[in-house]
Amino acid sequence: MGSRKAVELVVSGAFHSPLMKDAQDGLAEALKNTIIKNADVPLYTNVTAKPETDGNIIKELLLEQLTKPVLWQDLITKMIDGGYSNFIEVGPGKVLKGLLKRIDRGANCNLCGTVEQLETFKE
Repeated sequence: MGSRKAVELVVSGAFHSPLMKDAQDGLAEALKNTIIKNADVPLYTNVTAKPETDGNIIKELLLEQLTKPVLWQDLITKMIDGGYSNFIEVGPGKVLKGLLKRIDRGANCNLCGTVEQLETFKE
């Protein structure tokens, strides 16, 4: 099944496209000596839109995400189908919150733009 709709996002760079190959080479060098442990909680990646816990695979997917498209709608849909309904957008702005609401109006998304705000989300 092909795409039904494309949404143009105004961004400041060619992120998540083959034009990021040079940056991918630099990230590969940085990741070479980085240990990523297996995750206790599944990490849903924007490359596959599937949950992953294997640290080595997560490392590979971190590298791939620079040049591969983001499967945002599939990612969010699979997370919601997996029982997740509360999200936190970390960083300035609320673009992802808006995109999330287009997919599922019932999903909750809190904004977290500072370290102090992040501290309030700890269990």
